[in-house]
Amino acid sequence: MTAGRIAVGDRVAAKVDAERRAAIVLNHSATHLLHAALRKVLGSHVQQKGSLVAPDRLRFDFSHYEPVTTEQLRAIEALVNAEIRHNAAADTRVLAYDRAIAAGALAFFGDK
Repeated sequence: MTAGRIAVGDRVAAKVDAERRAAIVLNHSATHLLHAALRKVLGSHVQQKGSLVAPDRLRFDFSHYEPVTTEQLRAIEALVNAEIRHNAAADTRVLAYDRAIAAGALAFFGDK
């Protein structure tokens, strides 16, 4: 809302900025690709600790016990870029927690 006031009972119309939303979706997908690449290159102990997903960038916080080397960074980047170029279709499934874990989903920081 850019001006005025809104009150209980007022009718409103919401509109999603489709271009902005699409950019956010892409960066959200990129966080998953990055997490997988980090775990492949650095080890399965790597866990996401937080993230920022915006239309123009992403930030991915993760745990690891030493600085990432230049060679590791290049390998991570190559893996992520290869997956992006693969352009696989996204698949969304809604599952109970136990079934999701059994199917290979990862859960960290108290995910439910």
